[in-house]
Amino acid sequence: MILTAIKLFVSVVFLFAGTCKLTPALHPNTYYELDGKFRGPYVKVIQGVVSNTLKMKYRVNASMLKQYVGFAEVASVALMWTGNGQIAGSCLASIMTGACYVHYSLKEDFTFPGAVGLMCLLISWFSISKGGRPRPPRVGKPLRPESPPGKKKVK
Repeated sequence: MILTAIKLFVSVVFLFAGTCKLTPALHPNTYYELDGKFRGPYVKVIQGVVSNTLKMKYRVNASMLKQYVGFAEVASVALMWTGNGQIAGSCLASIMTGACYVHYSLKEDFTFPGAVGLMCLLISWFSISKGGRPRPPRVGKPLRPESPPGKKKVK
């Protein structure tokens, strides 16, 4: 019950965040605010990381980056509920890590939202990676039969 509630909470948060990055239909003010931040400071931090990693000039398309992150968030929530929790947890963990790095690099005050987000993500990671349900006990044949059928034991 609690694991399902955590999974539901994380789903709502990432669905809202992902949808706000993809379309202004849900909440126009948030969409345009995120659009401005992705075109300005966010893409500069990520462009710096990519350029330093590849050791060459590389231009990051802010619009594509915003759409990619939004799509990854929404797709991860869908994966979370279809039973592919490890893939979803890995994707959401990497998105949260990148977001924390960007906010830290910009010296924004993200301590409370970042800590709450990471705690929710870590808690949900353990519940999602196991599918949120216990593994059924193994019923049936033993792993190693004592002797093959039709043959007698030799003493």
